[in-house]
Amino acid sequence: MSLPSSESTPELLSAPQWLYQTLRDQIIRGELAPGSALRQQHLAESFGLSAIPVREALRMLEADRFVTIRANRGAVVRRVSLVDALEVVELRLLLEPAAIAMATPNMKSQDLAASAAILTRYTAVDDVQEWASLNRQFHFSLYGCCGSPRLIGLIENLFDDVLRFAHVRISVAQGNKRAHREHKSILAACRRGEAEIAAERLRNHIERSKQSLESLIGTAESGD
Repeated sequence: MSLPSSESTPELLSAPQWLYQTLRDQIIRGELAPGSALRQQHLAESFGLSAIPVREALRMLEADRFVTIRANRGAVVRRVSLVDALEVVELRLLLEPAAIAMATPNMKSQDLAASAAILTRYTAVDDVQEWASLNRQFHFSLYGCCGSPRLIGLIENLFDDVLRFAHVRISVAQGNKRAHREHKSILAACRRGEAEIAAERLRNHIERSKQSLESLIGTAESGD
């Protein structure tokens, strides 16, 4: 696995927090695949850390369901199933339409312009990872005015959970044109101040991604 140098450790983060974020980001990006072993001694040597912060970081990852720690076997990157993925999408369906409905009345011209700029970049890239990143940026550009940092934090956790599924990155690539049309439609409703219409279009958008996810992960699991 690819491990960054411990020299890049941000001074404002504790060692366990930094290692947690580093490994979490690698899991989300797919650089650490499901089933990958995370051995404490190897991590400690690679990052120049003692065993204690490594152990704490792994426990934090376990608490957030990124890894599984088994007696005498150490930590492994947690495998995610169709059930896991659909649970996350169902929670998104509850939270994200509420966020955009709350945010729409508060959106200023500069907020809408920022969202539009992300959409322009979205159509200009052909890298799956970048598509996924821009998709995330677009969604959160719409939720930023909702006035509830806690709600945004909950949605961020769900979004990052979704990105763990390699199938989602494939889905983003395959559905790029359709997603772009849906994004434009959602943004148009926001421009007009139509909060409920924006929420409904977003709900339909997430529902369609759910259908794609069911198909992709179901096919992958049947082939395992």
